[in-house]
Amino acid sequence: MPAYPLAAQMQWPSLAQDLALLMVPNSPIKGVDEVCRTYNLTRQDLKEILAVPYFQGLLDTVMTEIQKQGSKAGVRYRALILAQAMSEKLFRDANSGELKGADSIKFFAELLKMSGLNSDKGETQVNTQVNVQLPIPQGVAKVAHCLPKQGDSLDV
Repeated sequence: MPAYPLAAQMQWPSLAQDLALLMVPNSPIKGVDEVCRTYNLTRQDLKEILAVPYFQGLLDTVMTEIQKQGSKAGVRYRALILAQAMSEKLFRDANSGELKGADSIKFFAELLKMSGLNSDKGETQVNTQVNVQLPIPQGVAKVAHCLPKQGDSLDV
């Protein structure tokens, strides 16, 4: 991060998320000092950023989202970070030609599915209606409600 902490605004969303995660159980982040080390900030730099209204809005938004997740927010955050890191590595490997052909195809299929570009749903639902006439004799009390009464029309 540059010497002037307000200049690195592209890191503010992740900084806000890390600060918000300090408040949840099972947080992977152990304290303000860890956050400062991660973003190469001093505590004074962090105080300056926290005073910016735009950053306060980011922090409020992230806090609301994390509170909705409840006590599992820390675990979900770790899984998200790991998934992001793994996808970046796979992306770099695929671009550099280091992935084998079969792995590239699997990776490509998963990317299409995750991005929503895979338009083949693989499922088709067919609804059909079949009318069957059952030979139910008149006078059976259990099925009387299913039989047409005299004078009733069956046309609907």
